[in-house]
Amino acid sequence: LQVLEQPVTPQEPIKPNRKNLVALGFTVSAAISGGLVTALELLDKSVRSSNDLVNKLNKRALVVIPYIHTRNERRQRFLLRLLMFLIVITIGVVAVLGVHYFYMPLDILIPKVMRRLNF
Repeated sequence: LQVLEQPVTPQEPIKPNRKNLVALGFTVSAAISGGLVTALELLDKSVRSSNDLVNKLNKRALVVIPYIHTRNERRQRFLLRLLMFLIVITIGVVAVLGVHYFYMPLDILIPKVMRRLNF
């Protein structure tokens, strides 16, 4: 018995593939939450429009008065949309900074991604 080549300790583990597990976890959690929201909407039998009322009562409505939004409601809706926009922008900036500082600098990562995508 003769050793031809000395054994080399592995630099990275072969199993489990943590990146695939994280991606699978995000995908499954998104699918489950989407399915739960869809199921709850399908099970909700509340009346939300004139068509829902016609379907429940089997009678046509003579007049339908639309909901009138007040100035305060419009302002609150605008502020909520602005807040949501700012939150999305902040999360995006934090994600980009996190990738830059904790994974790989962007000046190295962007050319790698471009080469991989054949741009």
